[in-house]
Amino acid sequence: DSIIQNRSDSRSKRLNIGISQIVFDGGKSLYQYEEKKLSALYEYQNYLLLEKTFKEQVSKCFNEVYVQQKILEIKDDLLDKALLQLQIIETEVNIGITLETDYLEYLVNLKKLQNERKQLYFELKKKERELKNLMGLDKNIPIYILEQKEIFYDFFEIEPYADILFNLVKSDN
Repeated sequence: DSIIQNRSDSRSKRLNIGISQIVFDGGKSLYQYEEKKLSALYEYQNYLLLEKTFKEQVSKCFNEVYVQQKILEIKDDLLDKALLQLQIIETEVNIGITLETDYLEYLVNLKKLQNERKQLYFELKKKERELKNLMGLDKNIPIYILEQKEIFYDFFEIEPYADILFNLVKSDN
């Protein structure tokens, strides 16, 4: 500051503040607000729909894997029993009770059964890959679907005694 001593103050100070308030813009800002609100609601509903379809896809794929595992288990049991039956037919052919053509026919049917089992196994692996891909899991992670058994609890029914219990609680409170 170059202020000269013993003279009057010649500096001036000025402070300006400006405020503008839109009183009416023809409804433009209200329209933009409503438009953005509807757009956000639409996007939210679209998200909920996508989430629902994703859950349905995962559930469907999970059920397919589960059903395929059960079919494969049944086919494995059938194959085990067929192998036992093959041993029985082999001993019957050796003894002479059954014809060798019957044995060969049964052997062909057994090979068909083994081929069906192999196809079911490949189908199961394909469905497991689809489930892993859908859920974003690593391909090397094994999937185990365990059956959940229904648990029964032994409860004491208090509903028939509700009036008596209510009166007791009310009198003690």
